[in-house]
Amino acid sequence: MVAATRSTRVVPARSVPTIWIPIVVVALLAMPMVVTKRSFGHDWTLHLWMIRQQQLNIEALSHPGLFVSVNRLGVFYPIFAFVGSGLYTVGGFLAIVLPMLPDASVHFQTLMLLIGLTWLSVQLGVRGWRAQVPGLVLVTGAYFITDLAARGDLGEFIALAAIPMLIAAGRSVFASSRVRARDLVAVVGSVFVLTGSHNITLMWGSVFVVLLVIVSFVAFAPVGLPPIPWARVATVAGSGLIGTGLNAWFLFPDLRYGLDTKVAGQNANKVPKTVLAKPSLLLNPLRPSDITNSAFARDVRLAVPWMFVLWAVVVVALLWRNRGASSRRAFVGVFCVGVFFIAIIIWRGAWHVLPHVLYNVQFTWRLNAYVLLVTALLVMLALRWQTTAPERLRRSTTAVLLAVIVLMAVYPQLALQRSEGSVKEAVAPAESADGQGGTALARRLPGAPQALAESSVEGSTGR
Repeated sequence: MVAATRSTRVVPARSVPTIWIPIVVVALLAMPMVVTKRSFGHDWTLHLWMIRQQQLNIEALSHPGLFVSVNRLGVFYPIFAFVGSGLYTVGGFLAIVLPMLPDASVHFQTLMLLIGLTWLSVQLGVRGWRAQVPGLVLVTGAYFITDLAARGDLGEFIALAAIPMLIAAGRSVFASSRVRARDLVAVVGSVFVLTGSHNITLMWGSVFVVLLVIVSFVAFAPVGLPPIPWARVATVAGSGLIGTGLNAWFLFPDLRYGLDTKVAGQNANKVPKTVLAKPSLLLNPLRPSDITNSAFARDVRLAVPWMFVLWAVVVVALLWRNRGASSRRAFVGVFCVGVFFIAIIIWRGAWHVLPHVLYNVQFTWRLNAYVLLVTALLVMLALRWQTTAPERLRRSTTAVLLAVIVLMAVYPQLALQRSEGSVKEAVAPAESADGQGGTALARRLPGAPQALAESSVEGSTGR
């Protein structure tokens, strides 16, 4: 799928008007903030506080710092040595120049996701509005909306946005007839975002990319790979090192001392629990939630887009005999990557065969993000196969795809727009118990910043 095959990319003029698709999608995702009193989840407050602290470091030191000195944490607390400090540094600079820009950053990252998947689709030969469909599958996915709104996890959200861009930019460097500065800048930028935003996503995103590289090798090696373009390899590796090097100031202490932290000690050698993995939650296209384990899960929605997967499998099955062995192996390989992630989401026993360092996942249902990425890639490959299908089959499968988009993406999203997702009632007992009026999340975290503890839960959509 991502193997390099030299080709010249030509984008037909009729594909230009489809730019309205990502604009409409981003507008719909932002709608709750515009037309209701709802905002992002509790983690969003913490991320804004981190941006503010790095802003203060920059204003005082003229450069970012590793420490904060605040009530409850003490003097010179090295918080920026163990979090995605590249993100907070950029946010701190932007907050100085344009104070409102960090609030809008999530929508720029949504566009980054759409652009990355659209770019990869075009490279594979998908044209017009169909090239936008894989991105639509991802950004309307249940976990994507949960990460964006219900949890407000800016770090994870932005790190996930970098993965499709990195894959598309890396493939473009290898597949294009010449190396473009645009592609190298995209590699540097996406690596910088991935390595500088969220540690857990950096680890699992790297696992995901490595699995795709293995799939590409298995798919195309039997027919004979072209000579390895070592100059291109060095160019991509060098660009990646530049992106990583921009975050080296905090990555070095993070790697050196990260496993010595209290959080790492809590997860050491402890097999993660597979919670919120019920079939009723994963397979229901209406995206229900379950507060059995925690009241904060009332807006955590994890339904997998299985109708898109089924559509892709049916299209591939109908065209199976018309495609080469490499394309077949590529589709099956990507499908197997999805099976792997589904297995470790729902089956705790699968974790026993994984390296213990991967146990640092916090909660297994965050791996639904990679199921969404796999689904987007499967749809992308099926759309590529569809381009060579007979006209009648292409039209019928397109009609079914449009119906699936309505059922799996549009309708559930509109239903969520009408829901009142506040967790105000969920945290009320905790507030009445201590009378402090801060968020329950802040009080659950030892050493939580006073600024976070005093934040309001009004308008929140959950964690």
